[in-house]
Amino acid sequence: MWGTDVTSPVREVSRTVWRRERFISVGRLSTGMEEVLFEHERRQTREETAAMLRDVADRLEAGEPVTLSAGGESMTLEVPANPTFEVKVERETSGAGTTELSVEFELEWKEGESTDGSDEGLSVE
Repeated sequence: MWGTDVTSPVREVSRTVWRRERFISVGRLSTGMEEVLFEHERRQTREETAAMLRDVADRLEAGEPVTLSAGGESMTLEVPANPTFEVKVERETSGAGTTELSVEFELEWKEGESTDGSDEGLSVE
């Protein structure tokens, strides 16, 4: 349901989502509507994907803003020092019985706020 509205009520947050080869910056509104602020999707190599993620990681580590640009669109994100980080792996089955795997890397924070909480860490092996 990328780029569609959802009806469940949510608090106001900003988040960045990487899904399959899609990079989406999404703002959630307290009305329960999801507003897509930036969206870009294209098939690319693992190396190209790794380079893009590495660029984002370098900017996060340096405390620099992350600017996303595609075509004539651009969006800059000021990621706080302690956003919530979520990793999710999904299997989606279509009505035709085909399956698709995806991994999502998500940074989430309340607009204008920084979080200080820490939970159990995640490792990538």
